[in-house]
Amino acid sequence: MAVEDPPFVRYPSTAQRPVARVGVLEAILRSLPLVILPVLLLVGGAVAYGLKRDPVYTSEARLNVGGLALTTQTIPGYTTAVQQLAVSYSRAIDATQVVRPVARKFGLTPQEVAKRVSATPIQGSPVIRVRATSKDPGQARRIADATATSLINYAVNLNSGTADSRRFYNDFKRATQQMEAAGAKTQGLKPGSAKFKAAKTREDIARLNAQTAGALYQRSIAGESTLNLVQRLAPAAPATSDRDSVLQQFIAGGLIAGLLIGVGLALLRANRLTTRRLGAR
Repeated sequence: MAVEDPPFVRYPSTAQRPVARVGVLEAILRSLPLVILPVLLLVGGAVAYGLKRDPVYTSEARLNVGGLALTTQTIPGYTTAVQQLAVSYSRAIDATQVVRPVARKFGLTPQEVAKRVSATPIQGSPVIRVRATSKDPGQARRIADATATSLINYAVNLNSGTADSRRFYNDFKRATQQMEAAGAKTQGLKPGSAKFKAAKTREDIARLNAQTAGALYQRSIAGESTLNLVQRLAPAAPATSDRDSVLQQFIAGGLIAGLLIGVGLALLRANRLTTRRLGAR
């Protein structure tokens, strides 16, 4: 008696097999410890690094541009002019004439001082915030005070001249012409090129000179001409540490990264398990 061959059964290829898809929430519930473990590891590492890291201290001094005399402030356009001057002087915080005296005083290089100091004008006012950073709180406060003094001296040297109104007017007129000429040269260059950057710097300097000359001329008309347009409003305050803020940033970063890694591992594990079960059927 002949034996019949068993019927041929065609099994679906690997490419034809159904692919398991598990939802994110389901995967998390199936592998909750796998999700929590990366979070604990990364957050713990972030806390340890944040506590071990040496904090950076910041101190702030404040300067006022244009003086506080009420009679001066009533001059038409004067308030706007000194606000623009505050912006211009704040940009000069890393000028060589400003950082070099501070560098000599603390035994640093001008480049190191330029990295540690910054100046920001308060919007809508002639006040400049001068900040300095250091790993030593006392040094941060001293550098902030020294930088503020150096910026005042820079402004005095920049504005040195006679108090005669006519002379101030001629200086303002000449500075305005130079500013317009520098602006015209900048417009003819390609933005982003080295020549454009150099021309833009010359234009900014010319604009600063024009604004300074204009403010001095307005003050001379009021009978209160002075060479010291920048005065100290408040000395450097005690330095504050960035430990808490940086630690919070590290913890937030570790939490987000840990969650992403944990959810990814949970999804990968759940999909693999489901695929094996389907393949075993």
